[in-house]
Amino acid sequence: MPGSGPYTLNSNRTTQENNGLVVLDRRLDYWAIEHPRNTGLYNYDVIEFIFINDETQEVERFFAGDYDTYSVSRAQWWAEKFVASEYKEIERGLIQRKKFINFLPTGVGGLAFNTLESPFDDIRVRKAFCHLWDVDKLMDKLFYHEYVRKKSWFPRSKYENPNNPNQDYNPDLALSLLADAGWTKNPGDKLLSKNGEFFEIENFYISQGWDRIFNPLVKDLEDVGIKINLVVLQNTFEKLMDRKFQVQFASWTGSLLPNPEGMLHSKFSEKLDVTNVTGMANEEIDELIEDYNSNWSMDERVKILQKIDEIATKEYHWAFGWGAPYGYRCVNWDKFGMPEHGIGYSGNWLSPITFWWIDPEKKQRLIEARKDPNGTIDIEDEIIDYWNNLEK
Repeated sequence: MPGSGPYTLNSNRTTQENNGLVVLDRRLDYWAIEHPRNTGLYNYDVIEFIFINDETQEVERFFAGDYDTYSVSRAQWWAEKFVASEYKEIERGLIQRKKFINFLPTGVGGLAFNTLESPFDDIRVRKAFCHLWDVDKLMDKLFYHEYVRKKSWFPRSKYENPNNPNQDYNPDLALSLLADAGWTKNPGDKLLSKNGEFFEIENFYISQGWDRIFNPLVKDLEDVGIKINLVVLQNTFEKLMDRKFQVQFASWTGSLLPNPEGMLHSKFSEKLDVTNVTGMANEEIDELIEDYNSNWSMDERVKILQKIDEIATKEYHWAFGWGAPYGYRCVNWDKFGMPEHGIGYSGNWLSPITFWWIDPEKKQRLIEARKDPNGTIDIEDEIIDYWNNLEK
C-alpha cells in the first residue's frame, strides 16, 4: 500500500513496456530507519519487479540471470524440473534450492459449495461431495506429497479444532448420503436423478491449466453418477464473488489473528462481494462470533475459534483442499545473505524483500563461478526449519 515506508516508487524507471517493470528505491530519509525493530531490515538499495506473461519465458529468463529469485509454485516442477539432473546451475551450486518451514497461516480452501441453491442447500449432498474428492490421489499423482490436506477453517494455526471430522475419500458413504437426499440411479441410467432431473453441475469454473487437477474429480463423480462440466475462465474469482456458481475451487489467505465475522456471520450470508461466499448462516456461530469480538482473553479467544471451527466444519460448506506446510519454496542465484529463520515466523514470498541482503563475498564468488565452466559452489541446506528447532 502507498504510505510512509522504507521504499519509494521510481516513476522514471517504472514502465509498462515489455510486459512491465516496477522499480523501488530505498529511502535514506525513512522516518523509522533507526528504529530498533528495523535493525537489519530493508537492505536493498533498489528492488525491481519484472512482469513476464509466459511461464516458459519466466524459467528461461531466470536461468539466464535476468532476475534473482524464482518462486516455485508447482510441486511437479520442484520435484522434477528444478533439480540438479536438469540444470547444471543447480548441480554446480550457482542456484540454490530453498524451502522455508514456518507458521504462515493459511485460510480455508478447497471446493466451496453455494448452499443457497440446489443441490448444495442439502447438507447430505455437501457431505457426500466431501467424500467424493480423492485429494490423497492428487497428493500421490500430482503433488509429490509436497502439500498436506486441510481439515479446518483455520488450518496451520492454534485455532484449528483437532477433533474436526476427516473428509476421506469414501464413495460408498457418499452414495448412501446421496440416496438419503433422494438422489438415486434408475435402471439403465448413467446419472443419479431426483424428481426427474439428472445430477449435473453445469459450470465448474477453473483457471487455465487446472484441468490436470480436476479431471480425476470429473472421472470419480462420473463413476457414481454425477456429471460435472469444467469451464475454463480467465477470472474465476468474479464468479465466486457474484455467487454465480454451484461448486467452485477457491481459497482464502489466513491471519495470525483471525476475524471470523466476514466469512462466517449470517448477516453476510446472502450478500455479494463478501468472503462468506458459501452462505453460512448458523445462529450458534453468530453468538460465538459476538463473544469472540468482545473477549479480551487470548486463551478464551482460541477456545471460541476452535468451537466455531468445529461447528462450521460440520456444516460441510467446503470440501477441504490442500496447503503447503511451509511459507516459501524457491530457487535463488547464490548471492543472498539471510537471517537464520530465513523469512520470519509467518513470512511468505514477499519476505525476502524485508529480511535478505546481497552478500558481497557470495556475489563475487557467483560471478567467478559463472565465468568458469567448471566452477562450483557448495550446496547449502535446502530445508530451513528454524522455528521448530528452537530450544523449548
